Amino acid sequence: MPYCGAVEQLSQTHVERAYGALHAKQAPYSLLFNYYAGAQPLQYTVDDLAKVFKNLTAKWTENWCKVVVDSLLDRMTLTGFSAEDEKVKTALETLWTTKTSPSTPSACTRPWS
Repeated sequence: MPYCGAVEQLSQTHVERAYGALHAKQAPYSLLFNYYAGAQPLQYTVDDLAKVFKNLTAKWTENWCKVVVDSLLDRMTLTGFSAEDEKVKTALETLWTTKTSPSTPSACTRPWS
């Protein structure tokens, strides 16, 4: 795999910075993924409803977040990659063609499904 060699050449500082950047994004992205999965806080539009149902143990959700995201993903088509460095572009194209097939076009766009 041509893209693995580049990872070996990174210094520890680069890896630490990349990890730190990803870790900092974890909380907001986890919240968004939870909304997509249907784990959303219960919200009432009227305070009176919150008082009436405060002791209710039943829970339901109407997950419109998933419907909206999926409708956008169903309309998106990846046509290629662009990068200033041809090696990066080739590595991305290789990764895309080896990890997806015509029978699974959304394999990279929906890792949480």
